[in-house]
Amino acid sequence: MYAKVIIDSNSRFLDRSFTYHIPEKFNNKIDKGMRVIVPFGKGNKSTIAFIYEIISNIDNDFEVKDIIDLYDYKKIVSDELIDLAFFMNKRYISPIQSAIRQILPPGNIKELKGYYYSTVVEDDLTYFLKEKKSIDQIKDKFGNITDSILEYIKLGKIKVAYEIKTAESIKYKEVLNLNEEKSKTIRKNAKKQIDIVNFLKGKKDVDLSLTLSQTNSSRSSLNSLIDKRIVDLEKIEIKRKVFKRKNNYKKISLNQEQKNAFEAVLSDKSNSYLLKGVTGSGKTEVFLQLVEENLKEGKEAIILVPEISLTPQTIERFTGRFGEKIAVIHSGLSLSERFDQWRLIDQGEVKIVIGARSAIFAPFKNLGIIIIDEEHDQSYFSSKDPKYHTKEVAEFRRLKNDCTLLLASATPSISTMKETIDGKYKLLELKNRVNKTKPQIELVDMREELKASNYSMISRRLYSEISKNLSNKEQTILFLNKIGHNSFTFCRQCGYVIKCDACDVSMTYHKHINKLVCHYCGRTKNQPTICPNCGSKKIKEFGAGTEKLEEEIRRLFPKAKVLRMDSQTANKKDSYEKMYAIMKNNQVDILIGTQMIAKGLDFKNVTLVGIVSADLSLNFDDYSADESTYQLLTQVSGRAGRDKKIGRVIMQTYRPDNFVIQAAYKGDYNAFINKEMEVRKAFEYPPYTNLISIKIIAKSRIDAMDISKIFANKLRDDFINLENVRIIGPNPCKIERVNNKYRYNILVKAEDEILNEVIKIIEIDKNLFIKKYKDVSFIPALNPNNIN
Repeated sequence: MYAKVIIDSNSRFLDRSFTYHIPEKFNNKIDKGMRVIVPFGKGNKSTIAFIYEIISNIDNDFEVKDIIDLYDYKKIVSDELIDLAFFMNKRYISPIQSAIRQILPPGNIKELKGYYYSTVVEDDLTYFLKEKKSIDQIKDKFGNITDSILEYIKLGKIKVAYEIKTAESIKYKEVLNLNEEKSKTIRKNAKKQIDIVNFLKGKKDVDLSLTLSQTNSSRSSLNSLIDKRIVDLEKIEIKRKVFKRKNNYKKISLNQEQKNAFEAVLSDKSNSYLLKGVTGSGKTEVFLQLVEENLKEGKEAIILVPEISLTPQTIERFTGRFGEKIAVIHSGLSLSERFDQWRLIDQGEVKIVIGARSAIFAPFKNLGIIIIDEEHDQSYFSSKDPKYHTKEVAEFRRLKNDCTLLLASATPSISTMKETIDGKYKLLELKNRVNKTKPQIELVDMREELKASNYSMISRRLYSEISKNLSNKEQTILFLNKIGHNSFTFCRQCGYVIKCDACDVSMTYHKHINKLVCHYCGRTKNQPTICPNCGSKKIKEFGAGTEKLEEEIRRLFPKAKVLRMDSQTANKKDSYEKMYAIMKNNQVDILIGTQMIAKGLDFKNVTLVGIVSADLSLNFDDYSADESTYQLLTQVSGRAGRDKKIGRVIMQTYRPDNFVIQAAYKGDYNAFINKEMEVRKAFEYPPYTNLISIKIIAKSRIDAMDISKIFANKLRDDFINLENVRIIGPNPCKIERVNNKYRYNILVKAEDEILNEVIKIIEIDKNLFIKKYKDVSFIPALNPNNIN
């Protein structure tokens, strides 16, 4: 027997599998999903490897090394997740190492330790394992009893808990319980032992320290009782809380539209659905009641949200309905907290997981439903290794678990709508708001404001509506999808723009730190007072971001309570929860923010939304710019008037006649989607064809340009027998240099029928070029949100 393994390494040259022979002594003891110790390299260094497949024979003639020892006695991930890692590897050309790492517990795999414990006491071994012990501690006590451990694990007598070494060690509370029958055997002269026994009588899980202090006893007296099994010592883990439970969130009777959607899903639980519901139509209540039905059947649920800013609200609603048996997974948690959440899921202590896209990898074993809220959001595409589309990963897990997949949005993505039209998803619709009202949207032409000598970021109309809201003690949201104080620093004498020294991009001025910041590499500069190019003093900041908007609002409304919510201000773990709480409690008059406030948030007292620059994202050089603009405008407009009061939206724009702006203004999703589909089809963009972007990155512009041409020509030769494959480029990326590395892009367009073959060829050629050009990176991505 042989094992195919992945070596845990960041080296791209080791991004492949290795084969090892399974010695006879390990037959029937090794399984895929376990870690083993193998000899690796010329020096046969003992290395931890992860087994992903067991095979009977190999074709190779060369000598195969033996596995040295077991590192685990039980698989640490399921077959389903291993298969998922290889799906990502093949589908998205993601390195297998990063794909495997994604499905493993958080942290460094080498620091993940298994600890063994027993919940029954039958013999010396199970009694010894009343407290968690490492395999080394077991061997020190009983010798090499691998067979017994494996047998007890299979029978469920021994369980495995995983811990990981971090700066924040796992904390335990030591508790004592009395075995009253055995307590009768204590000698009468053992006074301290008798004191301890008397103190423990009739109590359960008594704190060890409290016991010793209250009985004025030594640890040696207690240890004697533990050794005689008169007293049982147990360590109970003190779990870190990553959220606080809020008030109850009472169940609401579904209206007819909600009930139709709810019953449609329950009538066919092994299917995929798109819940298209206008903002404020009550999609969340449908989620809650569907999850409730799954819990009744003992099944598990994954609920995904696109922004960390949405997790406090979602957690509040789910804990308010289902209690604290919920895990939360997102990037704002520390490594220790993420690992704690993983263990809760792995050990079956929770049935619901809420989180951003990485929560789709939660190690549930009995999934009943996966819900992707705001499914259109671009954050559901992972642009870093391992690359993946969350929607497709969710569909993979749905098929494996024969469960429900529910996508939900007021503005479904074009790809999802096309798949719905093609029959992949069943369409469910909520056409009306729960409160039966629609926000009143008004367009303001900012060109007319300039003609009237209003040079402020706030139009006269928006100023008037904000003033009215302040008088009525109602809340306002101002949306501007750009952080910072100003967009760029520009010399009016010679036209010089301050750019990053390491990137081909202008730097953004951040007033609170009085620095220019590059949003690509993070480098900073002092803001110049004299032009470094011509020496003129006519150098100044232009454009505007949320920081400048906040400054302007505080100047215009000095008595208003203003809160800014963007990636600058929400830079601490509990930032989102604090901001959500003070906004919900009406401690804020005006909330200013970027796209993190545009989706899903439900504040009952928000009656006015001001979109400061509606056409900002239309200027992005990308095929999906119109779609993302329409979605953002519609979503942020939906934050107004979600309770009994009528909502108003002021949409400021310099392009009021633009089709996207008009569609958002009229709330005409169908008109927008139909036209955008026509455009995508005519220009052969997703979802009408598959688009593979291949970035070639090198330290030298010449190398990036020359090697990308060689790579593109190699692809053209390899694709010569394939129809309906088109190669565009190579061309410099929109931002050619980032962090002193030059970037060229090759685009490959391929139809569904030949996509797998095209991906295989790209993967083979990429691996060949990696070996030949060791200092150059080749980064492919399937249907990325941004091709630049």
